[in-house]
Amino acid sequence: MDEDHVGAGRFIGCCALADIRRKQAQLAELPEIASPSRTWTGSVADMIEVDASLRTRLSSSVEELERVTTKIASFDVDAVILAISERVRALADRKVRHVSAGLDLPSRRTELQILHNAVATCLAALGRSSEPHPAKLLLPAATIGAVRTMVEQRSGIVTRARCARGGRGCC
Repeated sequence: MDEDHVGAGRFIGCCALADIRRKQAQLAELPEIASPSRTWTGSVADMIEVDASLRTRLSSSVEELERVTTKIASFDVDAVILAISERVRALADRKVRHVSAGLDLPSRRTELQILHNAVATCLAALGRSSEPHPAKLLLPAATIGAVRTMVEQRSGIVTRARCARGGRGCC
């Protein structure tokens, strides 16, 4: 039996040797890759730790997503409430504007009083303090333009006359 064992061992050794040579040939066909640097060993350990942490976070995020999705799916949608929800939002917006306008009213009233006082002062200067409709006293734009032109012309004439007399304010 010793010869049988020796023969079987040689056969297994030949098969193993043939297998090794075949694998060496396959390895020789593969492209060369750089061997990792020595600092990679620490990086790999860190990456494994980060990977485990990320997998844990992913798992909890997936569970949370499933929980929230289930919760959302369990809600009954009330079509009536859904239909009037935009109107309710619009009312809320209008309420905010109303409150804001209410806060703005005192300053607007003060501005209005200032304008009323300015109109009253102008009416008094015109001798028309009791005028019921001050807007009737406004001149049309065409008339204002013509008067403005005449005033500018007169101003130029007065300046030239003053210069001719040798007065102050000449060019």
